Amino acid sequence: MDASPYVADDYVSSGYLLPFGAQPVGKYDAQARSALALLKRKGTTIPVRRLDGTTFDPVTQAQEKSESTYNFTGVGFPPGRSALYKAETLQKRAMLEVYLAQKGMPVVPDPGDIVTFNGGEFTVFWVEVICPDGVQPVLSHAYCE
Repeated sequence: MDASPYVADDYVSSGYLLPFGAQPVGKYDAQARSALALLKRKGTTIPVRRLDGTTFDPVTQAQEKSESTYNFTGVGFPPGRSALYKAETLQKRAMLEVYLAQKGMPVVPDPGDIVTFNGGEFTVFWVEVICPDGVQPVLSHAYCE
């Protein structure tokens, strides 16, 4: 069987299939550009570090950790009162709520990733990815501790 260049996950709300790796255009792409523009105007660069795992070095006989850092554009602030009902209980915890633009980013934040903001490091424990077309995420909303 021939491998098709079309993938079912690339279905766009317009009803068309996109070739694998193609980027959607239209209103959702415009929303992603708008989110990025707003966050660039009012936000800052927020590094998100992901631990990729460990590898064994047979020469030194040691485990070496590898990690990747992605520089998102976003804003961060203490969680609002409504957050108490979204992500379990947030009382008496040193918390950070971040909104990150996803336009052009190869990954979305995951629980366990490390966010650096205002000189402190916070671990992501809850993420909501806003992806209206099912292909290209527009915005990520995360709570970090």
